[in-house]
Amino acid sequence: MRRTRTGRYEFRCFAPALADMRLQIEGAGVAIEREQRDETYLITPQPDPDFNIKFRAGCLEVKLRERTLRGLEFWRHIHTVLLPIDGQTLSAICSEALGRAPQITRDRGLDCTDVVSLVEAAGIARGVDVFKDRRRIKIDGGLAEITNLKTEMAAVETAAVEAADPEATARLRAAFGLASATNESYPAYLGRAIA
Repeated sequence: MRRTRTGRYEFRCFAPALADMRLQIEGAGVAIEREQRDETYLITPQPDPDFNIKFRAGCLEVKLRERTLRGLEFWRHIHTVLLPIDGQTLSAICSEALGRAPQITRDRGLDCTDVVSLVEAAGIARGVDVFKDRRRIKIDGGLAEITNLKTEMAAVETAAVEAADPEATARLRAAFGLASATNESYPAYLGRAIA
């Protein structure tokens, strides 16, 4: 298990369509990074959790929201674990991020499907599969992105700006017209969507 310390201030919002921001990103005159991927989030009943737990690219990733500053959330990666995961590591991560661990009957070789089954059976969290089609640019010391998000519940767009510095994130938020939007993390949005 690898513990990391990198973090960033983030502002994210969700809407059925965010055409204005999409046009701004596409017209910014800088290289657009495009990425499509499937991910699975572990969503708890808590309405606005401080942990973001997801499976992507063969890893279990955990981020912690450490603080909120002027409407911006500071998220830090705290774990990245290559799958399959062993029972002891999974138990430690679940205890830290979910408040308790499921009953684990085998110690080795747990993949995403196994983990989702365990936490759902224990009533700790629900697995939510998402497909992301993301376009992202590097601009003014940070990142701006627009993502088409598809889940079993709905298809929406999400816009986000992020940077290591809160002032840079605030400037990007204003520049992309997000000043009046509500900041909402992936776990908070997905929890609301499945409620």
